[in-house]
Amino acid sequence: MLRRVLVALMLSVFLDLVLSQCTEKYTPWLLRGTCTDTCGGYGQQKMVRLCATGCTCTGDLVQYVQCGDTLCAFPRATCNTISSMKKVLVGATWVCGFQKGQ
Repeated sequence: MLRRVLVALMLSVFLDLVLSQCTEKYTPWLLRGTCTDTCGGYGQQKMVRLCATGCTCTGDLVQYVQCGDTLCAFPRATCNTISSMKKVLVGATWVCGFQKGQ
């Protein structure tokens, strides 16, 4: 009986030591699915990543990003003004985006 208690105690101490030195590591973010809208930056697209270690990872595994940056046609607003997007020139193309400094 004492032997079992000692083994359990040693295992517990070992696991505490290993887990306390564990560093969270994640896979790169990957886009999943399609954009929920086609223009104006109104859409959202899901991004996912996985915990890549045996640790308990506490960071987010799912995020949503804005997408669909082409300009919307009338009667819709050209760009999603709720999220402060504006019509910006990127190269030779007008898209919905954020002004520099925002």
